Amino acid sequence: MDKRIFYMDAMRGILMMLGLVYHSAKLFSTRQDWALYVTHTSSFATLLVDILHIFRMPAFFIVSGYFAAMTLKKYGVQKFLQVRIARIFIPLVVTALTLNSLQALLLTKNGWMHLTLSEYITQGAWVTHLWFLLNLIVYFLLAALFVALFHKRFFTLLESIDKILEKIPFSLILLVILPLVVMGFLALSTLYPIHVILKTELLFRYMPFFLFGMLLFAHNGLLRRFVTFPAWLSLAIMIASILLVDSLKHMEGYSWYIVQNIVFSVGMWSSASLCFYLFKRFADYKSKLFLALSDMSYTVYLFHHLFVIGYGLLLLHFHIEGTMGMLLLIMMVASTSVCIHRCLISKVNILSYLFNGKSLKRA
Repeated sequence: MDKRIFYMDAMRGILMMLGLVYHSAKLFSTRQDWALYVTHTSSFATLLVDILHIFRMPAFFIVSGYFAAMTLKKYGVQKFLQVRIARIFIPLVVTALTLNSLQALLLTKNGWMHLTLSEYITQGAWVTHLWFLLNLIVYFLLAALFVALFHKRFFTLLESIDKILEKIPFSLILLVILPLVVMGFLALSTLYPIHVILKTELLFRYMPFFLFGMLLFAHNGLLRRFVTFPAWLSLAIMIASILLVDSLKHMEGYSWYIVQNIVFSVGMWSSASLCFYLFKRFADYKSKLFLALSDMSYTVYLFHHLFVIGYGLLLLHFHIEGTMGMLLLIMMVASTSVCIHRCLISKVNILSYLFNGKSLKRA
């Protein structure tokens, strides 16, 4: 139980840091559907957005569910809530009040946002890239509630589910059952739709991945099957899903919307399996590099959004666009965010607490 899971630590950190690549690419995407965008777009940026979108958050929530179950079983509900909620809630509030307010000011002053202060607050425009933290708070609270109510029966239930799944071919689980579970949760999200601050569509879309992560913790057999699913098949399904979803976006009607979501769900599960396969194979060892990336990933994610917008406005002013502009933006945002962590967040205790939710370890 105390053994560190190196590849999941590395995966969680790198998936968070890929957020800066994703949002930088959004600025140069041909779809021009982000907070700001360039005139001369890049097809490569669009492809990069599609690839990152299909696997990054599903894999992240699976890892989060796994570690949540581990912490709950090891420390109990009270300590779990003390550590996890503080780690998320404090940086969420501080980032929303400072960094996100500053980026909203930049967008407003440059004509990319047209909201009053009251609209900015009530419509949830301050959330932006922090939506996944809101999701995690809800998932953590629900998981803690179930464990508090049912205690050991909760983990027994997870193990019972796994014993049932052991009798089913894993390809059927991954490509049929799990995507249908996602569709079921999406159907639930339509009962009480909320589109501001905490968005029910995002909350329910990713909840099955968090729950699956908890299920993976309950039995190593399921985890072993997940990380050893044929990589070539996962890759082929992921590529096919991206291409099909892109072609189906032009189709109208609710039936086509359902088909599109089913295809995308299949792609999410297969690409998440591929992500686990790659990290298990190539990152399952103690590494100073992975440890450093994991340590700075929270800071980089919280700060990068502001710098993508700030540097993005600068690149727009000098008409630096296309793929070269995207690569330049990624390097500028990454270097600035990493420097802030190394020079400030990892050195000043109060900043570490405000933006990472934890105090620095003292010698």
